[in-house]
Amino acid sequence: METNFEDYLKNKRTSLDVETPDDDFIWAGIQRDLKPQKSFRFFSWKAAAIILLALMSGYVLNSVLNPTPKVVQFSLADISPEYAKQELVYQASIQKRWEQIKQTDYKPDDYADIFKEIDQLELLKAESIKDFKELGGNPRMVKTLFEYYEIKIRLLEIMLAEIEKKGNDKTKNQRDERYY
Repeated sequence: METNFEDYLKNKRTSLDVETPDDDFIWAGIQRDLKPQKSFRFFSWKAAAIILLALMSGYVLNSVLNPTPKVVQFSLADISPEYAKQELVYQASIQKRWEQIKQTDYKPDDYADIFKEIDQLELLKAESIKDFKELGGNPRMVKTLFEYYEIKIRLLEIMLAEIEKKGNDKTKNQRDERYY
């Protein structure tokens, strides 16, 4: 078997030998082996950097296009001590009513209309304060702000009355059920 192979090589040697090597093929192989293989780790770092850059750009763009308003506390005490006293009375009254409401077992869904009115009232107050800052201590503006407090107190009183009415209706229904 070895002799067949050796004979074959002797006979075909001229066709098998290449006088000049294929330089392009050899150099392509060398260059391929010399190029460092880009690892998955390098690719993942690159992807993470791109994602981080996109997130930071989005954050900056959002903060530029939608700036958060600075909350400035406004008080009528800034105008006059007399107004400050009256405002404190109104605020204490509102706080007292909220505490009374919180002590009950009310469900906000049952009083959605009242909460909607309160939200609209808060929007009007914010607009009034904005106008107040622009126009200054106008007595009509002060009156508007005091009316805001009075309306809010009335709404809270209405809510308390409704809560009490529902509570009374519940107890009445429970008593009626006992007799049947």
